[in-house]
Amino acid sequence: MTVRSVGKFGGDGDSKDDPDLLKTAQADAAAKLSQEAMKVGDRQALSAMKAGFPKSEAGVPLSDIARSAEEGNPARTEVKQDGSVEEWFHDCVVTLWKDGTARYKHYSGSGFVVKPDETGGIRGHYWGPHPEDNCDIVTNRDGSGQVKYKDGTGFDFKPDGKGGMLFQHWGPDTIDHYKKYAKTDGSLLRVDFPDGGGIEQHTDANKTTTVDSWGPTLPDNFTITKWWDDTTRTQHLDGTGSVVIHNVITKQIHHWGPGSSDNWDLDEDKYRLRYKSTLQQIRAEIYRAINGDREHPEDGPP
Repeated sequence: MTVRSVGKFGGDGDSKDDPDLLKTAQADAAAKLSQEAMKVGDRQALSAMKAGFPKSEAGVPLSDIARSAEEGNPARTEVKQDGSVEEWFHDCVVTLWKDGTARYKHYSGSGFVVKPDETGGIRGHYWGPHPEDNCDIVTNRDGSGQVKYKDGTGFDFKPDGKGGMLFQHWGPDTIDHYKKYAKTDGSLLRVDFPDGGGIEQHTDANKTTTVDSWGPTLPDNFTITKWWDDTTRTQHLDGTGSVVIHNVITKQIHHWGPGSSDNWDLDEDKYRLRYKSTLQQIRAEIYRAINGDREHPEDGPP
């Protein structure tokens, strides 16, 4: 593998946004709903489960259940002939059966059905408008489990007992196979690839995030540091690098490297490249004079 896509393996500066952690949190929330279903005989409203629902992935906003419960009782509650309870909220319909089966249908088209299995775990089928919404999840009593997507990819997960989660990914392509470890508080994320490469992301109390990437090819090796104000510094193994500074109205980029064309500054508001090399600057100015505001195709930022 030669591609290191940080966004695929972690959030933007906060590994609590990691998609695998969000998926396991979604399964945990669904398991709590299944537990409430077992109490359907003596419960009065879904408000009994108003606490403990985490943020979920787009398409299955489970937190809406908690918000609805906090706002009061459902708009309507109906007890079916089979003993199940169906409750209508402002954005979803929840149906609970005494055997622990629970169905959640959001008006956006997403939802899930979960049911306890013979081992005490929870098996769930999830659907929605996004590819990542459609999967089957098995959660065991010890917190471990498995997620299987429709495209043949998936992962096993297991808590380490120290505030972290271990993931083993698989799929039809080589890029689908990797190991990952994530702290649930967002402080650490690490991915290890079969080729010996990997990515490690740390976030400290000051919201400074550092990403170290390594691997068998030159582009695999880089370090990214991102500060609380979105200022970002990137350093590559080949000696090139950049600093991106954001302010209210514009973005400034300072780029450096061993070659003359590697050293330039860019003010996005004015969209003007300023090269450290006089020859490079003259070439860019001549091209601009002939072609208007477009930069020289060979002299712009990579």
